[in-house]
Amino acid sequence: MSNETKVGILAIVAIALSYWGYKFIMGKNVLMNSNIYYAEYEDVNMLQLGTPVTISGVTQGNVASIKVNPDRPKSVIIMIDMNDDIKIPKDARAVIAEQGVMGGKAVIIEYDKICTGDDCAQSGDYLKGVTRTFIQAMLQADEMGNFMGDVTTGLKDVLNDQIGPESETDLAKSLRSLSTSLDNIKGITLKMDVLFDRSSGKIDGTLANIQSITKNLDDNKRRINRILGSVDTFSNQLTKIELESAVAKANKAIEELSSTLQSTNKAVASVNDLVTKVNTGDGTLAKLIKDDQLYNELEQMSKSIDSLATDFQNRPYRYMPFKSRRKVKKNDKKDAKEATSNQ
Repeated sequence: MSNETKVGILAIVAIALSYWGYKFIMGKNVLMNSNIYYAEYEDVNMLQLGTPVTISGVTQGNVASIKVNPDRPKSVIIMIDMNDDIKIPKDARAVIAEQGVMGGKAVIIEYDKICTGDDCAQSGDYLKGVTRTFIQAMLQADEMGNFMGDVTTGLKDVLNDQIGPESETDLAKSLRSLSTSLDNIKGITLKMDVLFDRSSGKIDGTLANIQSITKNLDDNKRRINRILGSVDTFSNQLTKIELESAVAKANKAIEELSSTLQSTNKAVASVNDLVTKVNTGDGTLAKLIKDDQLYNELEQMSKSIDSLATDFQNRPYRYMPFKSRRKVKKNDKKDAKEATSNQ
């Protein structure tokens, strides 16, 4: 046998083993005969190829194909590949059910009684397609009713315990307070309705008066504009008069200040003339300032007058009239004696 033949045989065996392995992984044993069944659903909820098909919890086949019905695009047809030694009735149901909270699915074949011959489904027949949720798959129809009854009873007990009329929980107190508040709001609303009904005439009259005032204002808009224009003109004239008065007062003050400055200039000129005369030596004041002899004589005269005043103050008897010379000398001796004793 040539090498090429060996390689060909090995390739064929490898391909066959791969095909068989793939089918085996998908749940199909190619070495065993099988029957093909179909089922149609509105929604298969992400059903995968190779999903196991079980009867009474035992895997008897798998989902071999999933495709949209070309005649009814909103429905899906799945093909079920099952062992041919399992007989199922024609009225069997292919139920797609959740197998756990993580979303695993399986196709469960359900039927009420076994078949014996002509009532058995043949390969290529359609089974009734049914879908169930996780809870529906766990419970039967009667068990579902009991379960929902138990849930309802439990909820009633919990609600009565938490928010019942005799409950003292915080939630119950809060709901009672809320109910009281709603009743109060309802009462206030009714009172407001009554008040509005009673006051509707007054409100209508007030609105009518407001509308009348608004209409009068609109009708007299031009007159109001003229009045406002007159007020604005009067204000401008008043402002102009006040400004003119202020300017007149300012001008008068400036004139008075100018006159004062002229008088001041004349006085300064006179002082300058006096100072010039003093500096040039004209007049008594210049001589008094520049002539030292005159200054000395005046100083000597001032001292003499001061001495005379002092003597008059100390010995006034010397200057009183009708005093004899003898009495004057007597008093002089007395004063001299006192001065000597004081030393």
